[in-house]
Amino acid sequence: MNAIFQLIYGLTTALLVPVVAALLFLLAASLYQLGALVGAWSSRRKSDARDRWRVDPSRLERPDGDPLPRIELDMTRELSRLRWIVRVAPMLGLMGTLIPMGPALAEFSDGDLRAATTHVVIAFGTTVLGLAAAAVNYTAWQVRKLWYARDLLELEGFLFPR
Repeated sequence: MNAIFQLIYGLTTALLVPVVAALLFLLAASLYQLGALVGAWSSRRKSDARDRWRVDPSRLERPDGDPLPRIELDMTRELSRLRWIVRVAPMLGLMGTLIPMGPALAEFSDGDLRAATTHVVIAFGTTVLGLAAAAVNYTAWQVRKLWYARDLLELEGFLFPR
C-alpha cells in the first residue's frame, strides 16, 4: 500500500511544473486577448459588420453566396477558444493549489516552516493565476458574444433586407 501512496505522490508532484507552465501560457494568452479586445473595440468604432467580416455583395448572386454560415463558424471558433480558457484556467489553478499543499503539510509536520511557506505561496499564486486568466477571457468572451450577435443582426439586414 505504501508503494501506491508513493506512486501517487510522485505523479502528482511531477505535475506541478507542467501545470505552472500551462498557467503561465494561459496568462500570456489572456494578455494577448485583452490587447486584441482593445484593438477590436477601437476598430469596431470605425467600421461596420460588412467590413469586419469581409462580406462581398457580389457573392450573393451565386447559389452558394450566403456568407453567414462561414461568418458564424468564425465567430464560434473565436468564442470557443475564449470559453476553453475560461473553463480550463481555474482547473489548472486548483491543481496548482492542491499539488504543493501535500509537500507543504509534510514540511509543516517536520517543522520546516521556510520550505512549507514556499509551497503555500506557490499554491495560492497558481490559484490567482488561474482565476485571473479565466476572468480576462470571460470578459472577452462576453463582450465578443454581444458584438457578434449585433454583427449577425446587421449582416442579416444587409444580406436579406425586408
